[in-house]
Amino acid sequence: MKKKLKLGLVSTSVHKLNEYKDLFGPSFEVEFFTGYKEVIENGNTYAENSEIKLKACILAPFPGNGTSAEYDVVFADDSGLEILSHPEILGLHTSRFLGKDTPQSEKNNTLINIMNNEENKSARYVCNIAYVVKNNIDKICHTEGVMNGKISEIAKGSGGFGYDPIFVPDGQNLTLAELGADFKNTHSHRAKAVRMLKENIC
Repeated sequence: MKKKLKLGLVSTSVHKLNEYKDLFGPSFEVEFFTGYKEVIENGNTYAENSEIKLKACILAPFPGNGTSAEYDVVFADDSGLEILSHPEILGLHTSRFLGKDTPQSEKNNTLINIMNNEENKSARYVCNIAYVVKNNIDKICHTEGVMNGKISEIAKGSGGFGYDPIFVPDGQNLTLAELGADFKNTHSHRAKAVRMLKENIC
């Protein structure tokens, strides 16, 4: 790679921005795409939702907040936690579970209570990234990563964010929040999607 690539993230989540900075590493400059605006994510798949956000924010950014042409790559993601025994609970609606203003700890505890009565606690994280290179909106590409696991019986750990304190990856005895950033940045759904994206743009 001849130069440090500049990437614009379509999001307002500081947690997500910091995680992407870690995942991409020092060879990439990742910052918020300042043209971001809220959109209705009404797609039927993660790929459709990530593309909806990307298109809306590139084609109709807030006036005066910069343009997607300032970046080598602009990307948006949609991710979710899927519960095998209760596919209707989270999935595409993960971020809206119990409402956006509900504390995450309450969401985690509610999910634990639901799953305590289930023999099958299998779950998986999914992340789909939609991106364009050199502002080529006519060529939107996607990468997708999955991490399989199960829901823990109690919330444990202080690392990560979201449902990480109650998600135990396959082959592990600790939650994702306990395993720490090094493990997550290697094995997570988002890490896998980013690895594929890096391979495609470098």
